[in-house]
Amino acid sequence: MSEEIKQVQDEQQDQGHGQPRVFVYGTLKKGHGNHGLLENAEYLGDAEISGPIALIDLGWYPGVVRQPNGPDRTIRGEVYAVDTDTLYSLDILEGHPEFYERQKFATEFRNAWVYTLPPGYIEDDTDIIEEGVWNGSEG
Repeated sequence: MSEEIKQVQDEQQDQGHGQPRVFVYGTLKKGHGNHGLLENAEYLGDAEISGPIALIDLGWYPGVVRQPNGPDRTIRGEVYAVDTDTLYSLDILEGHPEFYERQKFATEFRNAWVYTLPPGYIEDDTDIIEEGVWNGSEG
């Protein structure tokens, strides 16, 4: 278990928040290829995150990109309460912190970790999913 995950667990338990929460918006959602990684997680419900972010189509999977000077957008997904082993498995899948980075966003179920990409992933020809929902790859 990484020191960062242990620190997150200790911090949330100290604050009485129980297990870490994760907001998923792509292949980890119900009905998609990586959802099995959440088999030990508790589904809390559908949720939204908002802010200067964009949901982009990367082909076989999407990404949430931080846009510090961009417009506010809403992205819809699902929130799960996860144990530290599951969080560690998700970090491996998402390549955290070298590819995706975990950041906290407010949701209907308190703050949740969201795997995000840095602003450099948005280019002129990037496919932004304006409706804020990824339903799977066309590829």
